[in-house]
Amino acid sequence: MFAALGIPVYGIREVSKRRTNQQALNNLFSELFVIHLLISSIVFTCYLLFVIYNEQLGLNSNYFFVGSLMILFNVFSVEWFFQGIEQFKFITIRSLFIKLFQIIAIFLLVKSETDGLLYFTITTGAFILNAMVNFYYSKRFVNLNLNVTWTSILAHLKPLIFIFSSLAFISIFTLMDTILLGILAPSESVGYYATALKISKTPLLLITALGTVLIPRLSLLHAEGNKTEFLVLIKKSIQSVITFSIPILFFILGVSKELIYAFAGPGYEQAEFVLVVTSFLCLIIGLSNIFGMQIITTMSKDKYLTFSVLVGSVLSLLLNFILIPIFKEKGAAISQLATELVVTILVFYFSKKLLNFSMQWFYLFKTILICLPILLFPLLIETMTDSQWIVLFTSFVFSVIYYCVIQLFVFRNIYFIELLKMFETKS
Repeated sequence: MFAALGIPVYGIREVSKRRTNQQALNNLFSELFVIHLLISSIVFTCYLLFVIYNEQLGLNSNYFFVGSLMILFNVFSVEWFFQGIEQFKFITIRSLFIKLFQIIAIFLLVKSETDGLLYFTITTGAFILNAMVNFYYSKRFVNLNLNVTWTSILAHLKPLIFIFSSLAFISIFTLMDTILLGILAPSESVGYYATALKISKTPLLLITALGTVLIPRLSLLHAEGNKTEFLVLIKKSIQSVITFSIPILFFILGVSKELIYAFAGPGYEQAEFVLVVTSFLCLIIGLSNIFGMQIITTMSKDKYLTFSVLVGSVLSLLLNFILIPIFKEKGAAISQLATELVVTILVFYFSKKLLNFSMQWFYLFKTILICLPILLFPLLIETMTDSQWIVLFTSFVFSVIYYCVIQLFVFRNIYFIELLKMFETKS
């Protein structure tokens, strides 16, 4: 994160603005590449010195030396460039092939628990291969010139520092809760919390997928001053988050016990409360992503996002220190939900100041009412079987069929139809 210095986010925004000007695009690409290379070299050196002179890390030094290659080769990944020019088809195909290669290599070569270093080497190798493919393919779209001026480099530092600060503060309240839980509570609490959090945050990959591909388009529209189309995309983005997150939220609430059993097995029953509390994150973080990344970041108002996540990180630390010693993993879950909610409220406030968009409150309320019966499906199925697997699978099938039928044929929701088509196209 230190080595990248916010370039993965900043690069997408700035590339999308310059994509129609080849010379400006070449200059930007070269400047960001050199910045990333210089900072990565410094971080790489510090990292190696830290590993060499730290006796505890020295016990597993081979792992750290192999992993250090990720710091250097991340410079060549330039994923931000392909996202900025909206080459999502290339990203998808490349990822599929390299992941397939990685999986095959693991199954063929990793045979026992003593092959940990080999497993990590394969993972790192896939990362390096991904970077090399990206860098080679980028030559089709842009020319790299390492002879850049210090003036051009310094011009990027202020926005990069703002974005890096935002990412750093975000990492505090998304990672520190688990770390503090391990310090302030028994180790089994970490297991309960981490398991539930993984389940509740997995749907975010679906919910934020559309938002991710909209960032370069929104940045271009803002640069062109096309406010009308900008507002149209923000409206559709809000509708997409509501459309997909609400049914997921109600489904998780209905089958929280079965989900914990399916993903963690018996003995993790205490994780159910954490899953119920954090299930609301799919909606809250989905909306926060729109207000923070799609509006504030694309409009280059990075200081507002930095302030919001700074408040969130301070609040997270305070709540974790207060709640974890008393409520353990439940306290961490409450802290996570409260922090994300406060951050979402703040970025919503700032984004409304920047852009007078419609929040779609009626659409949100209607979707909640539609999804209420999803809570009843597991209760009805439990009266017919004791198998948690059957309850989980059948509830999922019934929920999907019910939701699609209601949206498509009862309400004839044109937003739902458009979003399904748009999501299918963008994915």
